[in-house]
Amino acid sequence: MLRQQAFVDAKKMLKGGLHCHTTRSDGKVEPADVIRLHKAHDYDFLAITDHRRYNYENFAPETDITIIPGMEYNNNSMPFEYGARQFHTVCIGPAKEDGNGYDQDEIVPPGNAKDQFGYQEYLEGTSKY
Repeated sequence: MLRQQAFVDAKKMLKGGLHCHTTRSDGKVEPADVIRLHKAHDYDFLAITDHRRYNYENFAPETDITIIPGMEYNNNSMPFEYGARQFHTVCIGPAKEDGNGYDQDEIVPPGNAKDQFGYQEYLEGTSKY
């Protein structure tokens, strides 16, 4: 059996979180405290992904943790006939200056959002379910 090392160059592994909520949606902890908590547990980067609210900001800049732009896009208006009522998708990046188009704290509307997020209601083969 051939064995390979996954990480040959022995570079530093980064620890990060790509999905967390704050009091800006359904979380129980303020954004700055969420960041401080992650930093206290040696995280290098974090995406604050509150529901439909895009975030770019580091609410605790003294931590020097890297904040990755993101949000959790959810849509609760899917047709019930397929047994689904909603879906949630974690979206990370890009930064606004790289063409994202959303402002800090902008609430992203349900349905199709600025041609970036949308859903396909009728998928091939779903009628058998």
